[in-house]
Amino acid sequence: MRHTDRVVVVAAQLPANAQVRVLVHELAHAHGISKTKYSRAQAEVLVECVTHIVLSTAGLDTGGESVPYVAGWGEKGALEAISTYARVIDETAREIEHAIAGTEHADKPHVELVTAA
Repeated sequence: MRHTDRVVVVAAQLPANAQVRVLVHELAHAHGISKTKYSRAQAEVLVECVTHIVLSTAGLDTGGESVPYVAGWGEKGALEAISTYARVIDETAREIEHAIAGTEHADKPHVELVTAA
């Protein structure tokens, strides 16, 4: 994600479901789960939990990617972030789900999607 431009760039060569997963992951960062508020490991665990919830709600199973990703960051001591920041995970997931459904809040960030070759 290019934070200054508020642009998420997703690699075009990724399969469609992987592109969606990367987009939702980066949108969770754009909604405030960043290295400025949390440690990098905590931020990655939190956004991946958000990604898994949002995409599960949409009917996409990302467990094969999300579980190892979270486990990898968890080795750095960030798994406790899931219980500590469960409210943040839930609220961010709901905000993204509302945006997908077209019922988003006007005060939340708008991010442009660009597919890179």
